Amino acid sequence: MISEAVRILWLACFLGAVSLQEQKSLSAPVSFRKVVLETDCDNPMELAVLPDGRVLFIERFGNVRIWKPDIQSTVLAARFKVHGQFNPNTNKGADRGSWEAGLLGITLAPEFERTGWVYIYYSPAGNTPENRLSRFTLKGDTLDLASEKILLRVPVQREVCCHEAGSLAFDGDGNLYVSTGDNSNPFQSNGYSPSDYREGRYAFDAARSSGNSNDLRGKILRIHPEPDGNYTIPNGNLFPHGTPKTRPEIFVMGCRNPFRISVDPATGTLSWGDVGPDARKIQPSRGPAGFDEINRTREAGNFGWPFLIADNKPYRQYDFASGKSGSPQKAPSPVNRSPNNTGMVNLPPAQSAWLWYPYAPSIRFPLTGSGGRTACAGPFYHFRADLKSDRKLPAKYDGAQFIYEWERGWILAARVDENGAPRLERFVPEVKLKRPMEMEIGPDGALYVIEFGTGWENNQDAQIIRIESAPGQGFTPNSESLASGQSPEERLKFHRDCLEGGDAARGRRVFMEKVEVSCSRCHKAGPGIQDGIVGPDLSRIGALRDRQYLLEAIVVPNRVIASGFEMLLLTMKDGREYAGLLKSESENEIQLESPEDGSLTLDKTKITSRRHGLSPMPGNIHEVLTKTELRDLVEFLASLK
Repeated sequence: MISEAVRILWLACFLGAVSLQEQKSLSAPVSFRKVVLETDCDNPMELAVLPDGRVLFIERFGNVRIWKPDIQSTVLAARFKVHGQFNPNTNKGADRGSWEAGLLGITLAPEFERTGWVYIYYSPAGNTPENRLSRFTLKGDTLDLASEKILLRVPVQREVCCHEAGSLAFDGDGNLYVSTGDNSNPFQSNGYSPSDYREGRYAFDAARSSGNSNDLRGKILRIHPEPDGNYTIPNGNLFPHGTPKTRPEIFVMGCRNPFRISVDPATGTLSWGDVGPDARKIQPSRGPAGFDEINRTREAGNFGWPFLIADNKPYRQYDFASGKSGSPQKAPSPVNRSPNNTGMVNLPPAQSAWLWYPYAPSIRFPLTGSGGRTACAGPFYHFRADLKSDRKLPAKYDGAQFIYEWERGWILAARVDENGAPRLERFVPEVKLKRPMEMEIGPDGALYVIEFGTGWENNQDAQIIRIESAPGQGFTPNSESLASGQSPEERLKFHRDCLEGGDAARGRRVFMEKVEVSCSRCHKAGPGIQDGIVGPDLSRIGALRDRQYLLEAIVVPNRVIASGFEMLLLTMKDGREYAGLLKSESENEIQLESPEDGSLTLDKTKITSRRHGLSPMPGNIHEVLTKTELRDLVEFLASLK
């Protein structure tokens, strides 16, 4: 437990990187500070900031704890017995099926100040495989386990991993939203749709859960808790009460692992991050590459999984026994033919994701970067001029939602443009976050964040932090800080010392293995690096270009776009967008090579707009590589002759 004064990190936020949507900074730089509240954490999952400033948070292996500002430390509020409880002798849970179980979600009742009620979603220990939504009463610093009122039981399988989700959020009408994962094993489907219909393989079939209108898994449920510990069904859920082969609690179906959800209490907008499958490229016999999604809706709906993904890209029916592929699902109305399906066969039309991105750099949403993926939907912020707090975030973020990435470590302030599309900007890019797990706006208007740390079960660097305004305080980035918000000229000057002195062997490893930049997925670069299809062949780039050019191409990619590798973004009459390299164009057709959609031939009469001149290079390489890594990469490219 480290004092607040010692653990303050001053920072300045330089926002407004330009994206495909021509996103612009909303105002001048604003000063913030990061305050570390607690470092003694064991797998922290969700938090809730109490009206008096205490921070209530749960740890996956059973502890409920409270950080108290008066003592600058935590106290134990309760200890649950949960399935898969941590075994300190093996550093593992009881079995593989336990890896994502435990204490999963927590939120305060709207009437908390009067009742002390707290809602928790968890995996109880015992022989009954289920997750449980319960209400408890917080009395002082103690969560009274004897006060438990069980509202909802979600049957699950525990034979194999994964996907529990479990995030909780209330809307302004007192409705409680509960996210549940598809509870399916993803590791034997090669990163594509896990719809394995073979006998005895039910745990490998997400059609039995996410695609099942009569199952609570792979959903976002919406209920209205009642004072007696029961619940009623609000009007407007996906299936009216009494509809055959459905559950009335379902608000959203077709989710894979909606790990973190958020509700805007002012508008009723529900948002969630859905963690997608692992396929790194399109496979025509199976389906699209994997995508993570950020979704938004004010109305009940189906979002496609495991039949459709992203902007309703379809998976093919696949026979896991024979390895033969069938026809693709018909977007937007998937059909569930699984023998494990207990619900409707013809499902509601699927809605396209609001924002989606793959492992590789996203053409549509370049600020999402590249690398590992775990999309999370954070809180909506509403500025209060009357709130007497020096910590509250500035008015420029009024109406914005903070979305974030567990793997990539960024926070984006997300808004909706005039067409309903995402408008994004980086939030506090100077802060290096260690896997942000959860965030919430506190009653003081500051952003409270769980940093999960670099491990999974036995992480040692988890902590609870607060990001707050620091009005009137100056901050000078040190020499190793990110070049965020700098002009192209300033950015090049900042990285001038990367021109010489690198190690080519290390640079090759950056090129091949650094998932955050994904160089080898786009570029050919001589023997052993021949998979790239959407970027220029770099096999002799060192003989053709000098080091200044190489550095500029990496740090300011839109300045030096290789001829023939400009990206096109095409909008069709039906509203769909396609982005890729222009391969050929005739009087009637355009052919694109898209990293997200594969080879495309599009009817020019159905194109309503086209934009071009964008680089397929991610615009944030300078943010995800250290100067040493960038220097090594330049050295490797210069050696290709």
